[in-house]
Amino acid sequence: MRGMPNFFSIFRKRFILLSLLLAIGIIGLWMALTPTTPAGTANIILVRSTGGIAPVFTVENRLADILIAAKIQLNPGDRYLVDGQMYKPDQSLPAAKKRTIQIIPASKITLIQNGKQKVIFSSAPTLGQALWENGIRLTTTDRVSPSVDTFIAGDLQVNIEAARGVMVEDGEKQIQIRTAAVTIGEALAENGLALNALDTTDPAPDQPLPVGKPIRILRNTEEIVLTGKVIEFENENVVKEDMDQGTSEIVQPGENGYELSRQKVFYTNGKETSRINEGSSVIKNPVKQITNVGSKAVVRSVDIGSQSLDYYRMEEVYVTSYSPCRQGYPDCRKSTASGTPLAKGVIAVTPQWYRIFAGTQIYIPGYGVGTVADTGGGIPGKYWIDLGYSEEDFVNWHQTVTVYFLNPAPPNVPEVLP
Repeated sequence: MRGMPNFFSIFRKRFILLSLLLAIGIIGLWMALTPTTPAGTANIILVRSTGGIAPVFTVENRLADILIAAKIQLNPGDRYLVDGQMYKPDQSLPAAKKRTIQIIPASKITLIQNGKQKVIFSSAPTLGQALWENGIRLTTTDRVSPSVDTFIAGDLQVNIEAARGVMVEDGEKQIQIRTAAVTIGEALAENGLALNALDTTDPAPDQPLPVGKPIRILRNTEEIVLTGKVIEFENENVVKEDMDQGTSEIVQPGENGYELSRQKVFYTNGKETSRINEGSSVIKNPVKQITNVGSKAVVRSVDIGSQSLDYYRMEEVYVTSYSPCRQGYPDCRKSTASGTPLAKGVIAVTPQWYRIFAGTQIYIPGYGVGTVADTGGGIPGKYWIDLGYSEEDFVNWHQTVTVYFLNPAPPNVPEVLP
């Protein structure tokens, strides 16, 4: 019985020893399979947009130092995202056991502007954003080729045409525009100054933008102008021997015709510049007036108080009067066309009547009998005579009166007086 306790004591010591050896083996195996890292290091996973990079382990905290430790070259314009947040190379990162750094390489962008070349680097997604991040400010009238919406997928060459100010004279208006257009037509169109079909510019629309002088817009219009003209009808007198002299009868009334002329009128900025006659046409033909006039000599008489006067013709005429000092001259004149001194009894008529009635007598009620002995200008459209007076017996006449042409009648008196 004393031997049993010794057996269990020995067995327990061996069991404890075996358990310790097993624990030490498991820990050694775990340590062999787990990579050893210095205390306080972070596990950095680097990812380039063009492909992955092997992870690195470093105690560095500044982004630039981490990249240098990973043997990553820092290039101008590269973009760095740490766990999705953008950082600059000189910034320190917050403490973390594990980070993911994404590297977006920059593209080389060659700018050509006003004949000068400039190179920038950017990892922005679009050209517009790349220009903005590099301090290049554009206006809506600047021209960029390719467009600012272009996605950057590698090196790029960009042409920038900066807008400049140009004065435009549009009629009476002066407008200052900014444009980078190549031609005048393009500059006007992009500034809402559209040209109509007839409009022109100085210089022409296909010419380059002028330097030191304005662009003149010539607003051209045209219109058709119609002008009417009356065509007066002709008179035809038919002599009738069975009708008394001095009488007449219209057998066909005359009618005026009408002619229409067409002109094309051109205007520039509201002012007429030229006209072109495009012909005329007769809308209505005139109708000749036919009048029967008498040629039969008839002796008539008119009573003047206690006596009567024989006459061969009577006419309604407009009667005026004149005297030596009332003829519109600065001096007084008694001379007449016949040589008879001007006084009461001298009658002036138009030159056409004078050739017919010179030396014959006319009876004018209220004046008496006078002799055609002088000429005057007459009144257009009316039969007219001017009654002569001296200064002492002058009477002012301005009225229509029926007068009587006394016998004997001169030869070749026309049926219708001129």
